[in-house]
Amino acid sequence: MPNRLVRTQRLRRQLHTNKINNSANFLLTKREDLADFNTIEDFAVETVDDCPDNLKGFEHHFIKIRSALAKGLWSRQFLLGATVLDSLLFQAIKDPTVTDLVEQVLENIVDLGLHRPGFVVYPLHSFGVLYYGAFNVLTGAKARLVLPDPGLAITPQMNDKRKVFDFLSEASNQLDVRHRIPWDLLEHFMRSRPLKWLTNNPLLMMKVRVFSGNYYENQHLLLTRLKFATALMFMLASLSKFSKPDIEGRLLSSSMTNNRETLDIKHYLVFQNPVRRRRDFSIDCIPMNIGRIELAELSDLDIEIDPREWRRRMASFKRVSVALSAMQTGYFQYCIGKRKKNARTLLYSKFMRSLNYFRRSFRAVSSFDNSVVNLTIAFEALLIDSYVPNTKDRLVKRLRTALHGIEGVRAFSKNLRELFETRNQIVHGGATTADIDLAISRRAYGHTFISLMEKLEHRGRPLRLDRPIADLLGE
Repeated sequence: MPNRLVRTQRLRRQLHTNKINNSANFLLTKREDLADFNTIEDFAVETVDDCPDNLKGFEHHFIKIRSALAKGLWSRQFLLGATVLDSLLFQAIKDPTVTDLVEQVLENIVDLGLHRPGFVVYPLHSFGVLYYGAFNVLTGAKARLVLPDPGLAITPQMNDKRKVFDFLSEASNQLDVRHRIPWDLLEHFMRSRPLKWLTNNPLLMMKVRVFSGNYYENQHLLLTRLKFATALMFMLASLSKFSKPDIEGRLLSSSMTNNRETLDIKHYLVFQNPVRRRRDFSIDCIPMNIGRIELAELSDLDIEIDPREWRRRMASFKRVSVALSAMQTGYFQYCIGKRKKNARTLLYSKFMRSLNYFRRSFRAVSSFDNSVVNLTIAFEALLIDSYVPNTKDRLVKRLRTALHGIEGVRAFSKNLRELFETRNQIVHGGATTADIDLAISRRAYGHTFISLMEKLEHRGRPLRLDRPIADLLGE
């Protein structure tokens, strides 16, 4: 098959273990016994109360193979739902010409086009582009940030349905997502659902290879991808030279001018790849019924970007994109659906928790105290293996090691000491009078995260289970 999904030898080796092959052979022996069942749903309904003796063990081996397929595909960020894999695997078992179940499922995924990219459109609030508010009113100029490598596009609010359609069409082409958008179906959702945010709010478009059998089965995977997308935006903003915008730029920002954004955010849109190479996307308008608090938190992108700065420093920003991309790949490979723990599993889990606290330090609804505490936790999760006395000294030492050769390391070290001391005043005293510069703290965090990810990517030797961060830093 002319596709990397099937030709990925590592994936095929991963799925053709002795245990999986034994389960596949067992399932093939049950082919004739499944003649009365047309679909996996029929089998589940008919056998839920009383499974025939000749099909004992079928469910166990079926789930074992389905789980292996899901883990292998998800680790490569092909986000196919469990119900979809169930259906494909069951039909492969029933097909009398099939001798290799795993290979057949992978080939069917390609034949149906389920591996092709779609995208998610997600609402944001509190996001602004400096000066753009005034320019947009006076000239109608567009301000869109498209990042093809991580597969992201972001725009301030447009307050016009046609402009939204233009953005979706142009950005999808720039992200190399080639299927047509069914505008009539999108307009139907806009009329029948509370989707004022689609025109009134800033929008995040995220390219993703996703196919779900029902609304929510892939939501935890999409939620993870969205966390990485917003973490990337926060880190890019924190490393910008103008991370503290001037008053004039702030007053003329899109967040201040012609802003009618709403917090009535109850849905997000998923544009799935069409089956069997049809031309139009299918669209799901997903209610935020599961993980609503986390999903709502992700819409809070309280940053101001300067388009002049981003154009000048796009090359240096690529390091951020590469680091977050490596983190995302590693997290899906070592943490999603994995039961066995190893050093990299623990390390990527710690880094993910660190990124979550880093994102929370930007929340528009947070007080200064909450931002300080969240940012300090982010540093501790990033640099400390486990609790030790004199945590502050250990943090500063490891920060200096990670940022060796980086301009401003002394200022970053001094700022981290002040951040930790301010955190102690807040946690133990309930208040603080300190006036610490969080922009410097966030910039230090961004450089430290990039440094650790680059060290991890070039690490050939295994890491110790109890001290993976110490190993990364050469302690």
